Amino acid sequence: MHELTTPFALRTAQALMDAALALAYTDPHGVTRGAADRARQVMEIEAGSSNGRSYSAAERLMLFEGDIRWLSSALYDEQDTCRVPLDRLSPVHRLPAAHDLSRLAWEIGGAESTLMSARQDGNHRMDQESALRYLASRLESVDCDDTRNAVEKVRGALKVSADLDSEFYDSLWADVTRTLDRRAFAPEHRDLLSALELELAGRVYGLRLAEGKLVRRESVPSPEPARAGLLRRLFAS
Repeated sequence: MHELTTPFALRTAQALMDAALALAYTDPHGVTRGAADRARQVMEIEAGSSNGRSYSAAERLMLFEGDIRWLSSALYDEQDTCRVPLDRLSPVHRLPAAHDLSRLAWEIGGAESTLMSARQDGNHRMDQESALRYLASRLESVDCDDTRNAVEKVRGALKVSADLDSEFYDSLWADVTRTLDRRAFAPEHRDLLSALELELAGRVYGLRLAEGKLVRRESVPSPEPARAGLLRRLFAS
């Protein structure tokens, strides 16, 4: 069971059982049996005993939302008018109201979205950590002062679970550019450093665009002095 899903499971099962009991004397479209079966399945799913299969919290919420939408459609038309002759309902039970079912479906959907967003954020952090580790391993293969400085920055970023902005990658780009300009590296590392320089440049400008810091201008400004090395190498190639 899950602290978020269990209350929704109980509310879903309650709504289904209320409908099944209220319709004891009238059974339009097999709603009574279907509602009772679904109520049982809801609790089995929440308890983790449904056909030996376990469902994630988000999957459970999706299933519960489907049950509520099925019940709402079975009991009410598009104008929220009850499809059931009310004078034939069991006197000790009442049908769940249309607006209550709609609200419950909306709340379940909201909880599901919250869980999915958290999961996506977790996947994003894992992807970022993987990319940073790969970046650090490539920088470490070039043993010089500027790349060691860049590695320290990357290792520091790995300890912080936050999105990295363009300024972070801009500082790494500057370290790699200085390494190339100073030629303080083994000849066999030139291609790697050139690839890293272009990769970091692309990441910086991509993030600046996403951050709203990059704007179009009618005239192209002169390149920054710190980036002259990159432009010189691009035109030379």
